[in-house]
Amino acid sequence: MFAIRAGAEGDITPKDGEMTGSGVEWIFPDAGLGNASPLLYDGLIYIIGGRGDIICVNAVGGALVYKTRLRGAGAIWASPWVFNDKICFFDEKRVTRIIKAGEKYELLSQNTLDDKFWSSVAIAGDAYIFKGAEKLYCVKE
Repeated sequence: MFAIRAGAEGDITPKDGEMTGSGVEWIFPDAGLGNASPLLYDGLIYIIGGRGDIICVNAVGGALVYKTRLRGAGAIWASPWVFNDKICFFDEKRVTRIIKAGEKYELLSQNTLDDKFWSSVAIAGDAYIFKGAEKLYCVKE
């Protein structure tokens, strides 16, 4: 994962062995492949992917804040979303997890839904729309 400086142009590739350059603010080489889209919230970037790997990185300097792994998690393809300082995401084993946003990892809750989710959540006003493999869900207060 790379943080590119605003206004950078031309070839901004850092020189071999270097982690920054004229257009690259920082690089986080351990972001992994095959993850859902990262989530930027309140100055932190959350990378949730693989089989339950959760990485939190400081968005300003690229420093690792924490890294953990959820045991028994299925593949996570849908992008995470945030609601009331809580980060929510699905795994392929039908489990929805909610973690606390911030610099310390804390699993707040989890539940099982009767469907698989590979698509990211759509947010429309105060409604959340989830496209499962079998059904379409709308959650709203």
